[in-house]
Amino acid sequence: MFASGGISSIGDRYVGRGDIAGWDFEKEDFTTDYTWREFDLSGIVPVGAKYVVLYTYIVGSNPQWSVAFGENGNSNDVTVFKSVTQVDTAVVCDEGIVKLDADRKIQYKIWNAAWTTIGVAVKGWII
Repeated sequence: MFASGGISSIGDRYVGRGDIAGWDFEKEDFTTDYTWREFDLSGIVPVGAKYVVLYTYIVGSNPQWSVAFGENGNSNDVTVFKSVTQVDTAVVCDEGIVKLDADRKIQYKIWNAAWTTIGVAVKGWII
């Protein structure tokens, strides 16, 4: 049912963080230069997690700006979790799953722009 690299075994299980009080990361926590950058989640995600479930909330002043998260070390945008602004100043909320490396890191790439808002929450993980 899942493609190569996907959630593959019946034993995998989702662990939610519960009622999160605020964003784990905001626009000031990111470098917005449209370059892949390492993103360390080891302070939130426990050892043994295979995937992270992210929730994003973005607002930009132009359409087609993007915030992307992908498996650490990959260089293409095809199989990443990406949020894209649709129209000026509209709120875009998305949820996606990203594969973690052994050190619980992923990577991100954010459009080089003057963002109004970027909020990212770790909703949970898959072990």
